[in-house]
Amino acid sequence: GKQTGQIEGNSMEPGQSRVGEGEFVDLAERLPEKMIVGYANWCQCDEKIVEAAKDGVNTVIWFNTNLIQDDNGNPKVESCTNFDCVGRITKQLRENKLETVHLMSIGGWNAPHPDTKFTGKQWFKVWDEWNKKTAARPELGFKGFDGFDWDIEGNNNVSSEWNTLTVDALDVMGEMSQEAKKAGYIVSMAPAQSYLDPESSKFFTKLTFPPHISDWHQDFMYHGRNAYAYLLAKYGIQTFDFITVQLYEGWSRANFEITEKNTKPAKYVTDLVKSFSDGWDVDIGPPTSGKIGSTHSKIGSTHRVRVPPSKVVIGLSNGWALESEGKFLYVEPSKLQETMCAHTLALSTKAKFNEQQPENTHQILHVQHSDRSLSSSCTSKLEDEPRGFGFWNIEDEGKNDVRLASALNQFLRRGNCFANQQLLD
Repeated sequence: GKQTGQIEGNSMEPGQSRVGEGEFVDLAERLPEKMIVGYANWCQCDEKIVEAAKDGVNTVIWFNTNLIQDDNGNPKVESCTNFDCVGRITKQLRENKLETVHLMSIGGWNAPHPDTKFTGKQWFKVWDEWNKKTAARPELGFKGFDGFDWDIEGNNNVSSEWNTLTVDALDVMGEMSQEAKKAGYIVSMAPAQSYLDPESSKFFTKLTFPPHISDWHQDFMYHGRNAYAYLLAKYGIQTFDFITVQLYEGWSRANFEITEKNTKPAKYVTDLVKSFSDGWDVDIGPPTSGKIGSTHSKIGSTHRVRVPPSKVVIGLSNGWALESEGKFLYVEPSKLQETMCAHTLALSTKAKFNEQQPENTHQILHVQHSDRSLSSSCTSKLEDEPRGFGFWNIEDEGKNDVRLASALNQFLRRGNCFANQQLLD
């Protein structure tokens, strides 16, 4: 059985040459064409990871690590994850022919930000060694994670130092990311929606603003102002393989548009992807500006930031959000399948569907880019199709009867585009 976009196995380490070819290995080549990204919960390692992969998750992001100093002042990668368990689970996935990309997150809500005593280059060297010597379980066929995912966020304590994502910390993140890409690793990020917002030109490193919408939960003081845009402005989109935008941020802009203004979820997501693709100007400000507090920008001026659709992953919540009294957005997956309109129409128009339904519900129906030239109401939306969807979190799959991975896999694999309707109007 296969998931959506199942990848072929790759036992090589990043930067390792292929046999006899001397060719550089970029693990990003293993990323599926259509992604379903599942985040493990904090410290999670159990059979639910396997079940999520069977349901369709093809990229697992394990949680979490922190970049801190040890008691002797040396750099340390801290993690609560059981790597013997990770080795066993990844072996089980391979044995079940569920080849899956595995990334490790850095950060998380209430987690410390990267220690800026060390440079990004230093941190990458430490992380690379940790990945190969501490996390890897070669006896189980697990040679370490394929890369890492930035999840640097705020803190419940409004006065916490971790409610400012300093430029020094951003530079550690950017430089470490560049070093990782040079070595062949996958690098991704998962900003809260307000941390990377095409609807705003503002940039601040503080993470304790109210929502942008003036009459929308102004007492909720945990939004940012494009802090992650700095990474794209200075280090370039080429440094990051995909970006999972958290539409489930507390009282997010997406929540307001979909629940208060009754915008169709599919239209909202499609418009959001287009906004990322078109790009937007972010006012980083001159290096001497006091607008971002005591730590100043090191690049200055206004920068055009753009994220192509092929690098946009839409971050969703699963059943846990239904218990949040509206604070965290939950969207029925069936209301999102229209965002993949072109993908599914290509399948039906080019007769890619099998006449018989596959016995294994996880069998993938491949679609080639060359097949996606259609004359239909959806054709104009081709460029606004996201790379895929992600969700927090795998441990809560099945909660309140929501199995998000399976539902996403259904329409990514063989969804119905309702071709005769103008869905996105």
